[in-house]
Amino acid sequence: MWLANAGVALPVYNVEEPKVPLKLAELRNLFKLFQSDVGLLSCQFDSTIQLQILNDENNINFGSVYENIAAQELLTHGYDLYYFNSKKQGELDFLLEENSTVIPVEIKSGKEYDRHNALNLLGLKAWARN
Repeated sequence: MWLANAGVALPVYNVEEPKVPLKLAELRNLFKLFQSDVGLLSCQFDSTIQLQILNDENNINFGSVYENIAAQELLTHGYDLYYFNSKKQGELDFLLEENSTVIPVEIKSGKEYDRHNALNLLGLKAWARN
């Protein structure tokens, strides 16, 4: 938590189920950490990947970078960050709560951006954008 308090990391807590209120389903001992800055994240990559990013090469998986950007933007817009992960149902990258509704956010990169197994298994609607 000292990384979050120092402004270096963004904690995203797991919830037991994707239902409102998300705060009551929060598992404080299970979380993901995102970097508070995509530049900090990219500095942790191998230098060859950094060059691929700078050269605008599209053959690398940008999933982790896109997820980090989404975490930064969602937090900046005032959302509390949660995610869901179940062996049976799969993982949802982010869950937001707005007007007593849970909004799933799934970040995809690559050719299979329209596959959302966890959304389908949980009966949640997906809006795919490429």
